[in-house]
Parts: sequence; structure tokens; C-alpha cells
Amino acid sequence: RPRLLERLVTDGRGPVLYLDPSVHVLATVDDQILSVISRTPLVLAPKALRPLPDDGLRPTQEELLSAGVYDAGFVAVATGAESFLSSWAAAVRHAPKTAASFLVGAPALVEHHVLRDPGIGLSIWNAAGRQLTKDDTDVMHADGTVLRTVHFSGFDPQRPWLLSAEVAERPRALLSEHPLLAELCATYRGELVRQGGSRQRQAYRFARLEDGTVLPDGLREEYHQAFVDAERTGTDTPPAAFGPQWKGFLRWGAEPVEGLPHSTRWTAALWRDDPALQEQFPDPFAVDATAFREWCAGPGVMSGRVHRDVVPPRADLGAALLDQLGVCVLGTGWMADLVAATARASGVPTSTEPGYPVVLGCGDLTEVPGERYVVAVRIGPCSGADLAGADELWVTSESSRAAHDRVTAIPVRTIALPMLDRPVREDKARASARSANGLANEVVFVTVVDYATERVSNPLGVVSAFLAAFPDRGDVVLLLVVSGFTDNPEAAERLRLATATDPRIRLIEQPTSVPFLIDAADWLVSLHRGDGAGADSIAWWLADTAVRGVPVITSAHGSAVEVFDEETAVLVPCRQGGSEPDIQVAARLLREVAGDPDIADRVARAARWHLLRAYALTRVAEQLREHVEHAYRTWRSRRSAQRPTRDADPLGPLHSARHALLRQPDVGASSKVPMAPALRKAVLRVLSHYDSHLRDVLGTVLDGMERTAAELLNRQEEIRDSGGLGELTNLRAQLDKL
Repeated sequence: RPRLLERLVTDGRGPVLYLDPSVHVLATVDDQILSVISRTPLVLAPKALRPLPDDGLRPTQEELLSAGVYDAGFVAVATGAESFLSSWAAAVRHAPKTAASFLVGAPALVEHHVLRDPGIGLSIWNAAGRQLTKDDTDVMHADGTVLRTVHFSGFDPQRPWLLSAEVAERPRALLSEHPLLAELCATYRGELVRQGGSRQRQAYRFARLEDGTVLPDGLREEYHQAFVDAERTGTDTPPAAFGPQWKGFLRWGAEPVEGLPHSTRWTAALWRDDPALQEQFPDPFAVDATAFREWCAGPGVMSGRVHRDVVPPRADLGAALLDQLGVCVLGTGWMADLVAATARASGVPTSTEPGYPVVLGCGDLTEVPGERYVVAVRIGPCSGADLAGADELWVTSESSRAAHDRVTAIPVRTIALPMLDRPVREDKARASARSANGLANEVVFVTVVDYATERVSNPLGVVSAFLAAFPDRGDVVLLLVVSGFTDNPEAAERLRLATATDPRIRLIEQPTSVPFLIDAADWLVSLHRGDGAGADSIAWWLADTAVRGVPVITSAHGSAVEVFDEETAVLVPCRQGGSEPDIQVAARLLREVAGDPDIADRVARAARWHLLRAYALTRVAEQLREHVEHAYRTWRSRRSAQRPTRDADPLGPLHSARHALLRQPDVGASSKVPMAPALRKAVLRVLSHYDSHLRDVLGTVLDGMERTAAELLNRQEEIRDSGGLGELTNLRAQLDKL
């Protein structure tokens, strides 16, 4: 940008106005620019005309100062600004991250003029502080001045509910609170769509190595600094990451960081960039070195964040191992508790420490010691990094098993989770929940949404079906019980905008108790989409709620149709047999159940009876025991195959030991003691009788041991030849087939 401006000014093209591609021009700016550019060679526009308040919203004043107070997307230059533009270009090359704030120093480098026009440069920085209005001719004004340019830096047409996708967390300007600003965004998005600008942007081509491994941002910055320093000092620059030098680049990335032994540049940069890694491994190259190296070699490599050539040395973990049938359940949370309860009910010896060969991991697998048969137990989609170190995968539905089977190299098995008997919702609890939420005799539909999985849970689909089912009926209510809005403000804003116009739809973002709100429901609704692995967690949660006597309306795909049938739930078919629920059919079903209360009672009773029978703890425990026994046999077979090859002659060590009795002492060995050889000969002469006696005794003992060992070997061979071991082997093979 500065080099282009410098070239145009040097060529005598006259005053030049640079506008970022994201600047939307609504009215001419000629008068504002030409009136001052003749007097000063540089015209700038500030991002904000007043300080940003310290209210916890974004962008903050600190972010404004860090990014620079002047808008680099609106710059006018003329003859006389050449030196300034050259300095700007040099700053961009040597410090790309701080180049945006270079304009802050413009007053000291060149004569300039600042446009304090509120109609120029409406953006995420100032939109909350400028009042937008329209006059009689439909012309937009900002603080009483004609709005001329809007800077849509960061606007994503795929996320039109945000003014800037770069400020999705606690944005200062919410489109739901500024309708004219929302209108500007909608108009701009429409123009982008017409010009083909709604397509997803291509990823930065140099963000990954040629094999797909992601380059850490911190490593890129370190490389840039090393490159600039080498140019400044005249030394060799680091090898390039692309082209024929890529192996040299990996060697450079694998070099240890100064002062951090056993580290690598790559992994150290990755750790500095990732707050989650810093929290998980506070001291990655000292106290937490073993765990961090295990993560790098496992999930790090599998996820494409760490190249295998830059992984630090891995430390082996050791722990006591008890070779017997038993199972260790590792992990925390409700699923780990259910798996542990099922294991105890199965009768298999159970532990929470990895002492048994079979380990059921319901969470992180990196801390499991070696020589174990590790089973990852999951209730949803999981990546290759999540399964690093696992020998087998257990999922809770056949649809998930089929999905994982296509992409996972390890065996995948299905294991159900038990349904524990819970008290049925009473009429008194239902009346109390309705009264607390201001409900009377309305037909109440409840859906529970986690903003973190908004696409899968599909709350907008439920809203669309509700509006289509009841366009003008006043005695129906939809309660959207949501969580995670603090960590996912973008999804929260999208749902707020979709539900703001209908008072029958209530958005409850801070529920005190989700079960208490569900008590008010006539129907629990989930029009979830497929997540690639059957949506097991949603299906299990629906079943757990149905056990309490709450009838369910759910999408007919994935694990939901394995848990429910047409008698135990109202199933919404999906389009063309996929995982996208048909909203029109859902609307029709909502109308039907709202008009017939008997359907809810019939479905609720059938679901509770079916779930408690089909997923009883004893039945699930029997299935788990079979899986654990199979895993234990597999572990024994694998361990036997990994043992070193035995000596062809089991008696060989005894034969070798016999020769030791025939060895004579070397009396002539050199020594610092004078007369040592003569003294040795004299001692041997004195003790020769006793020495012969000891040799005879040891020889007799060795003969007895050899005869006993030979007899034991012969008896073992007789048992083998008689078919005993063969029959046992055949029996094991038949059991494995079953």
C-alpha cells in the first residue's frame, strides 16, 4: 500500500486517495479532500472522535491505541509525502504487526490534516458512539452530518449479524440495538452477494507447510525477526519453509531455544501462542516436560500443529501393572461416572488407577502408562488427535460406530450407557415451574441449546417450525433455554435477532435450573442436525429426560432413532434421508400434538417403560463385561507376540553353566603387589583339597537341577503333544469369533 502510493505520487499523478476494499462509499468525499490536500500533503481520518469508555465492551481504548488511532483504510496523499511513504513502507517490511500504528507518528514526519467529519469512516471503532438518522429523502446521517463512507473492515457476509467478525466477543455495537446500522450491513451484504463476494475467503497460502502442518504464528514471527536480523548483520538467513530448503527449515525449527534445554523452537512458539496449552502445561520444558512431550507426539502431530521432526524427546511413563482380568476407568464427569457404575455392576474387578491391563479412558489419554490396552470411550465426534494412544474406540450408537469406522484405523465397538430410574415428573412440580415462569394453560414447547454447538442443536430450525406451525395462535409458548452465551456472543446475537419480534418465544439465557424449566414443558423439542457421529450426546440427554416422563419431539436420524421409535417419541423425518430435519413436517407435527394432549401422555408412558427396560444397568453391564474380556484377550495376545524369541534349547543356560566349574584361576595376572603370582600359587596349593570338594558339590547340585529341568520339559511336551494346549488354543479362537 505505501509503496503504491509513493509510486503514484512520484509519477505526478496528482492527489491520490487510498480506500480499503472494505470501504463502502455512500456519498462523494471530493470536497472534503480537495479543500485541504492543496495545503498539506497528507490527509488522515481518525477511527474515533472521542475516547472509548472503559465498560468491558470491545473494542477497548487499549485496542484502539494498539491498532492506531488513524484509519489506514482512508489515506489521501499528494506531492511532498514521498519521504513519509518511504518510511511507512520500511516499517511494514521490518515490523508488520506494528505497521498499522505507524500513522500515529505522522504529525512528526509530515504536514498533515485530520478530517474530524463524523460522516466519514463509520466503523466498528465508532459505530456505538455516532447516532444514525434518516432525513425525508432517505439520506443517512451520522451525528447530523451526511454519512459518506462506512468501513466494513472485518465484516463477514457469512456472519451478517456482526458488524465485524473480528470483534465477536462482547461487541460494543450490537446490530439488534442499532436498526439503521443493521440496515447498512444488510445493504452492503446484498451488494457483496451480487458481486460474488459471499464466497468463503481462501486461506493464506503460506500458513501451512506443503504437507499440511500449520505453522505457529509465533514461529513465523521468530523466523521473520531472524531473517531481518540476518539481513541487517550480513549473515546467512534461515532456510525457507517452502521449496527445496524445507528440510533445513525443519532443522531450524527443531533447534532448542536458548536457556530451555530439551525444547524446540517450534513447540516453544506453539506453547506461547496457545493459552490452553499454557494452562494445561504451565512449565512445558521442566516440571511438565513429560506430559507436554506426550501431547506434542500424540495430539499435536495428529492435529497437524506439530511436525513429527520437531517433537522433543518423549519420556516413558512407568506404573505397576497387574496381569489379570480387570478394568480401569479414567476420567471425570457424568459419562465417566456412568461407565464406572456399569463396570462395577459387571462383576469385573474395577479401579480408578491404571493398574489393570484394560483402561477405559473417558477423557484425556496422554497420562495412561505404557503396556496398557487403552479404550477411548466417547459420546460424540472425536478427532484423530483425541484418539492418539488408543487401541480401541467405544461409542454409544451404531450410527457413530459406522461413521468412525470409515475414518478410524483402530477397532470401533458400540457400548450403551445405562438409564437409571428417576422419579417421574409430578403435576405439582409442573404447576410450580409454570407459575414461576408466568405460564398458565398454554401449550409449552421447550428446547435446550448450547451456543457452543449451535449448528448441531439447530435452535433456528425450532424457531422456524414454531412460527410456521402457529402463525396467529396465542396460547402456545416456545421456551429457548440456552447456555454458553458468554463464550459464544456471535451465536447469541444471531438467536436474539431471530426471536426478538415474537413475544410467544422466550429466550432464557441465564437459567437457574434447566430441569426446573423442563418441568413446565408439554413437549421437549430437538430438531438437531447430524454432527458426523450420530449426535449421541443429544440422544442420550433426550432419553434421560424422557425417563422423567417428559414427551419428546426429535429429528429422525442418527442415534435418536436407535433410542426412540414412533411409539416412544414424535419423530421428524429428515430431507432425502439425510440429517437435516424437514421444518415443514415439523410444523405440522407441532400443530397436531398441540391440539391433542392425550398424545403427550401416551408417548411419555411408552418412552419411560421402553428406556428403563432396554437400557437397564444389568443389561448394559453384561455388554461391557464382554467387551472388557475381549480387550483383555487381545492385550494378552499382543503382549505374547511382543516377547523376545526364546532360546531353541531351554536347557542351554544350564549346559553353559557347567563349563564354569572347569575354569582354573589365573595366578599369573598382573598386580601392583610384589610377589603376587607366587603368593597365589602358594594359597592354591594349600586350598586345593577344599577347592576340589566345592567343585564336586556344585557339580552334583548342577546335575540335579539339569535332570529336574529336563524332566519338566519332557512333561510339558507330553501335555502339548496330547492335545491339551491345542484344545485350549482352539477354544480361545472360537470364543474370539463369537
